Amino acid sequence: VRDITYTLIYPAYTERKNEIVPNSTGDLRVLQGTRVQLHTNTLIPATDASLLITGPEPQELKLSVMDGSSLKGEFTALEPQRFRFQLTTPDGNQVIERVERVVDILSDQTPRVSFVGNTQKRIVYPQDILSLRYEAHDDYGISAVDLVVNRKDTEYPPIRHRIETPKRTKKLANKAPLVIQDLSLFPGENVTCWLEVLDNNSLQESPQKGRSASIQLTMHSDRNQHQVILTDHQALIESMIVLLA
Repeated sequence: VRDITYTLIYPAYTERKNEIVPNSTGDLRVLQGTRVQLHTNTLIPATDASLLITGPEPQELKLSVMDGSSLKGEFTALEPQRFRFQLTTPDGNQVIERVERVVDILSDQTPRVSFVGNTQKRIVYPQDILSLRYEAHDDYGISAVDLVVNRKDTEYPPIRHRIETPKRTKKLANKAPLVIQDLSLFPGENVTCWLEVLDNNSLQESPQKGRSASIQLTMHSDRNQHQVILTDHQALIESMIVLLA
């Protein structure tokens, strides 16, 4: 066949415009889920034509033949694959081209999210309302951001709070509020919190998820604070003894 013209119809969630790739030798690199429409002309007359596709699930895709030489067809690129054209000439002979054309798949990237600023362990008090700064990124769009608090030393399940997020945004810088009183923590209790971000990939069984590093929070305890003071005083006394000696 001669050079191929491709029309790439990207998945709806990407909101990308259709793209025309003219005069292609055949090899493609496309995002997973892209519909590929092809048009080419044969070098010899043909009454029938198909694509012989090799990959995880080999198949034969019938093409429409017009005027004995113009071929059109469509397939959806889900897995890496190769294909060749097969033609049936007017005298009934089948001709299979020797060259295989390659379709490589570009994967949708996993979304990323991270806390910004101080992520060290911190002591919190019942009246505290934390404002945790974060940044999130995705190549085609963020659908949701959750703040998760895990009371790991208790029988309580993790607490999830959905953060209001603008629709169809690819880059986000925001603050996640955390009302400590709402967690009902015990004095001295340690919890970890992190962020989870979901993309808007509608081709997967569920959106892809990214997770931030964790921050450890400890509820203030008078007893623990007293122990810290005693430890600091003991360390100071030992230092003075060394200096006097």
